[in-house]
Amino acid sequence: MLLHYIKIAVRNSLKHKTQSIINIVGLAVGFVCMTVSAIWIRYEMTYDTLHPDAENIYRITEFNPEEPDKIIGDLQQGLLAGRLKQVFPEIEAAASVLFYSTSGIQLGLKNLKPYEVDSSFLSIFKVEFIYGNKETAFTNPNSVILTENTAKMIFGSAEQAIGKIFSSDKWGTKGPDYSVSAIIKDFKHSKYPFNALVQIVPNERSHSWNLSMYATFIRLNKSANKEDFFRKLKNVQIKELSATYNKPEHKRYFKAVPLHHIQYKYNNGRTGNNLPFTYIVLMSSISFILFICTLFNYMSLFASKILTRIKELGLRKAVGASVFQLYILLITEFIFSLLLAFFLGACIIEILCPAMEHALIIDIDKALILGEISVVVILSIVVSLVLSAYPIWQICSSTVKHTTTGRNYSKRQYLQNFLIAFQLIVSVFFLFITIVMYRQLHFMQNKDLGLDYKNVILISPDNRIYDLQDNIDIICEELQHLPSVQDVLRQQNLFFGEKGNIKINKIRWDNKEYESMVGLIQADYNFTDFFQIRIKQGRFFSKNFANEKNKILINEKFAKIIGDPLGKKIQKPHTFEPDKLEEFEIIGVIPDIYERSLKHETEPLVIQLSEYSVRLYIRYVPGQAPEVLEQARLIFKKHGIEDFETAYMEDTFNNFSKYETFTMKFISVIAFTCLIISLFGIYSLTLYSMQRRKREVAIRKIMGASVSDIVGMFFKEYLWLVLSSCVIAVPPAYYVMDKWLQEYANRINITGWLMAGVLFFITLIVVLTVLRQIIKAANSNPADVIKYE
Repeated sequence: MLLHYIKIAVRNSLKHKTQSIINIVGLAVGFVCMTVSAIWIRYEMTYDTLHPDAENIYRITEFNPEEPDKIIGDLQQGLLAGRLKQVFPEIEAAASVLFYSTSGIQLGLKNLKPYEVDSSFLSIFKVEFIYGNKETAFTNPNSVILTENTAKMIFGSAEQAIGKIFSSDKWGTKGPDYSVSAIIKDFKHSKYPFNALVQIVPNERSHSWNLSMYATFIRLNKSANKEDFFRKLKNVQIKELSATYNKPEHKRYFKAVPLHHIQYKYNNGRTGNNLPFTYIVLMSSISFILFICTLFNYMSLFASKILTRIKELGLRKAVGASVFQLYILLITEFIFSLLLAFFLGACIIEILCPAMEHALIIDIDKALILGEISVVVILSIVVSLVLSAYPIWQICSSTVKHTTTGRNYSKRQYLQNFLIAFQLIVSVFFLFITIVMYRQLHFMQNKDLGLDYKNVILISPDNRIYDLQDNIDIICEELQHLPSVQDVLRQQNLFFGEKGNIKINKIRWDNKEYESMVGLIQADYNFTDFFQIRIKQGRFFSKNFANEKNKILINEKFAKIIGDPLGKKIQKPHTFEPDKLEEFEIIGVIPDIYERSLKHETEPLVIQLSEYSVRLYIRYVPGQAPEVLEQARLIFKKHGIEDFETAYMEDTFNNFSKYETFTMKFISVIAFTCLIISLFGIYSLTLYSMQRRKREVAIRKIMGASVSDIVGMFFKEYLWLVLSSCVIAVPPAYYVMDKWLQEYANRINITGWLMAGVLFFITLIVVLTVLRQIIKAANSNPADVIKYE
């Protein structure tokens, strides 16, 4: 019997090809979005769960009592790990770790940047030795442990790496040679990936209570009372730190953060691709809403298809089919289409898996995919059956008379209208958000920043450049003579950094003192020419004048604070001796320039000449950036600088809005998909409505109604559906985007024209969707309809 029902389901799917394709494709798209989001969320929430006692491993961090969910420090003193183990018997092991960013040590190759750890590190974390063991790995203080992949990459195999020697370098200074003592398996899916481990060498840094450079990890006993430990840790007093930590301006306390929570909860909200975790949660929530829309659309279209088969169901009942048999027939068709859609979605996920791994920067486990697909499929079938079981049972249990006549089913349209309205509400909501985000991003990308940052590359050589300070002018001159280079600027500050420029205080003039922070830019003579900054008052720096190092430029915002600034003398802290003040004369005023995110207002700014600038900005001929970088590498190599970091200023500026851009693109896809699905549902609803009401249309035409009257009657119904959806969707969308825009000091205004435009667009596409079917019904021959009925 079940096989018979499946055959009927296949035949009906082939008979109603358009509806079947809409159902299956729509559900497949929603299924893919939902499953990928579930995989992504789980991936981000399962970092560092490979360790056997992951639930008992914690990282010590520092919090402000007033903001307990915000880390204010995650590096401590090297002595803290040992002291905590002495104070708390609950701590089974405690380790200090010095990351590369703090230690600066490099072994041989540039990409071999080890963690400096103590021996307890090997006891806290799951370190699986392939060659060697943890008892002998650090017997020699100059031993290095390599991961398996690193050993294979450098030496071809893990076995051949044992005993090999690496030279070392620390912030540009030659260090001791290290010998490979052990090979361990790679840490997979970890917040703290490394390719090598060396032992911390005791020195004045590791034994100082004044230097916070080390990450502190602990592992608690399995029998420890964690709540009691957290309470005692919060109130612990380290006598060497009490004098500092208990000051009102430095009030903080220690907190143990679970190792597997750090990545998504306490990692400043950043994930593997540097995307805030809150954005992933938001996009996953949106994917869930999309999936609900596709599911509702499927149920709506399935209901429409059932109502076109009322007479068939009536005949089946008339010839002896039971209510239960009809119910199983319809449920089989319902689940059959669901499974087809999920199978199509699973195939899409399998095909797109490599692209998803690259785009999301995750490593997708095939078993994880299968598990998430199974969960989503089961939940979808259960939810859809729960929502549709009662309406389907009502249809099946109706009397033969009602079934064969097709009456008393007009109320079903209310459910369909509700489902369509829900999808339209979601579509309008996301469409409104997309348009506002697009306009804000367009505004940010086209706003005059007061400086020209296009076609500019930043070159940041490694620390050896301090040893070659005398060669910087020669390097700049050689770069300047390259045909693809237009200009070169020595510039200490980094533009478009979230923290902005250097801050100074204690600015004084005319016996006045400015208590707020003022930005400081240290630059060369051609700073204003390079960035094409206009002069508002006075003049720029010039080599034609003496004592220019005692002159400064300020921006308009600071000029308004000072009042008539030209020629005035100001005092500010000395660059290298902050306790001393040095005096400068204001020689010019420039416009307010944006040197960081547009989320912030411009700030008072001082531009000072500096001969200690080690970063170079190069303006290149458009389209010739690769040639400039290649030639620059040769010039730097000639002067002993093997490598340097580069950044395009345009890319750096665009990075400010990369999260918004990513979210806007994602939401626009969701909005478009929801809208298409809604239009499919409206189209299907129109088909059903025209079939159900064709006798009504015929009678109206016989009674004298014109085609325009009939078309207007139907348009009113759909217009009401659209208007009600917009009225419900726009206010919350406006509220959400107004809150979002409040984060920006430079923002657009949400006008009434924008809301009217969304309403007009939605109305237009709905009208175009139903127009053909309505006109076809209105132009039908009443005689043919009456004769058929």
